[in-house]
Amino acid sequence: MIKNVELDLQLFADEEEKTKMTVDEYLEAVNELKANSVSKADYEQLLEEKKKLTRQVLNSSPATDEEPVARTREEIEKENRNLRNELYLTDAPELTNLEYVEKTLKLRDNILELGGEDPFLPNGDYTVTEDDRVKATRTAEGLKAMVEEAEGNPTKFRMLYEERVRDTKLPPRK
Repeated sequence: MIKNVELDLQLFADEEEKTKMTVDEYLEAVNELKANSVSKADYEQLLEEKKKLTRQVLNSSPATDEEPVARTREEIEKENRNLRNELYLTDAPELTNLEYVEKTLKLRDNILELGGEDPFLPNGDYTVTEDDRVKATRTAEGLKAMVEEAEGNPTKFRMLYEERVRDTKLPPRK
């Protein structure tokens, strides 16, 4: 085996800056890089896991692979009472638009989980259509997207809201 061959590793460097290595040093450096490296598949898998954990943290969901514990009807109803108090009572604490929308979406999800009517649907003397249901779902999904994009920043949420939400005409009364 040739031991004293020098390898030029920096092809475009000035002559004084070039690093001279023997074959053994080069092989040792390559082996060290291999020992301290991760395969591309492992790296991509770790990136996906990082994205998943980041989404879970942002969505305040537990970072476990276990199924979420089913809540009882009483627990959901108690949470709904607390949410309604925070949202609608006159002595409730001052909420930012972001907090208000987050709590409203949580209340809506709870009502739907209990099998109730979607609170984003029109009510009163009005016959709800399938188009109304689609619009209510689209509205909730749009608000959820803005909440996620705002990343907890009330100012960013307000700016997203003002940019995306437009008033529409009310349907004619019957």
